[in-house]
Amino acid sequence: MIEKEKYDKINYYLNLVSSKNYNLLMYNYLVYADYLKAFGSLFDHERNIIDKALGGKKGNTNQKPINELSIFDTLDICSSILESIDDMCGTSYKSEFTNLVNNGVFDFDFRDRTLLNPVVYNSSSSFQSFHIDREKNQLNIFNRYIDVVLTHTYNDVCTIIHEFFHYTNAQKNDGYSRPVLTEAFSIYFEGYAIDYLIKNNICSAKDLNLFSRLFELRKITVKSRMMMAIGGAFVTQGSISDDTFNYLKVHKRGTVINEEDYIKYINNLYNTLCKYEEEGSRLENKNRYKTVENYIVNKFNVLLKRFNYGIGTLIAYFEMVYGNIYRMVSLNKELSGNRDIEYYMERLEFPLEEIKDVCERDKIDENDNSEINLTEGIIKIDDAVKTIIERYKDYLLVDNEEKKKH
Repeated sequence: MIEKEKYDKINYYLNLVSSKNYNLLMYNYLVYADYLKAFGSLFDHERNIIDKALGGKKGNTNQKPINELSIFDTLDICSSILESIDDMCGTSYKSEFTNLVNNGVFDFDFRDRTLLNPVVYNSSSSFQSFHIDREKNQLNIFNRYIDVVLTHTYNDVCTIIHEFFHYTNAQKNDGYSRPVLTEAFSIYFEGYAIDYLIKNNICSAKDLNLFSRLFELRKITVKSRMMMAIGGAFVTQGSISDDTFNYLKVHKRGTVINEEDYIKYINNLYNTLCKYEEEGSRLENKNRYKTVENYIVNKFNVLLKRFNYGIGTLIAYFEMVYGNIYRMVSLNKELSGNRDIEYYMERLEFPLEEIKDVCERDKIDENDNSEINLTEGIIKIDDAVKTIIERYKDYLLVDNEEKKKH
């Protein structure tokens, strides 16, 4: 079916990814194993919701922001946002944030803004150095820092708030539920920051890329779901081979596909790895990542994180509409240890099991184009996504009306 040399290269890099201090495949797969196919179907469904609500546009519906914001102004605004949360919830986020800035935990990249694409979430990260304890199913974190690529726009405020909340819930002993939930909390408070900026007239809607998260959700395609499925097969089988297709057919992990699609994906993955090898050997990437292998591990990490962002966005928007900030602050404090993802979903009242049951039952094959059954829980998710889209559209509409007055 597939040439041995292609499987050899794929298995080499899957082994490499699995043998690093942190095991990307195991870490992600244990969280998603029972939900890969269910969320795949839900992402397809939500993509249609987004396309209809935004008129089928493939990019941001607002113009790119054009402003120059100093790092001092940016940090002052972030402090004000965190202080507003402290006043409501009795937290001490502002002082914790100030300490992180003063102690150099934040690493700000001051590259020329004209060289960057000024979109929220551009290359900024909250990094944790950790190793995996498989017996306890937890990650032991021994170093943390926050890297922020500045665009000198109001988007920086949202980025910093997002990364700060990653830091607040990165405990020394993280459970496997954290990859999804830390994104949910960070995207939620990022949304809080957007509302704060606009409602307090700190900036206008056109100064922000409001729809970036929605279009990130759109981009979660069959390709990324297949990567998760292949990763899961590797974890359970030990290697990828022609038998992997039969395994995926039986276990229905991720996307259920036909043999032609499987062959196409494996060939694409092989070609992608060849491309990554060429990219990783370039001088600028060698300087940053030291080795080609490190570069490819980073690329795998980005691909696997797409699921975190997608699920995290749906949970965050669900909570922005149906939840409250007190519940999010409370759960953010306890996001550690070995609690499974079902525990947090129940506390958030997010219909996780309903999604799994409905999608597994109603969309058995990728060739089945029927809509998933719109149960009460899935309708609530749909309505949450629509509500946030309409909220951001209204922000832009007010901007346009104000412009006409002048």
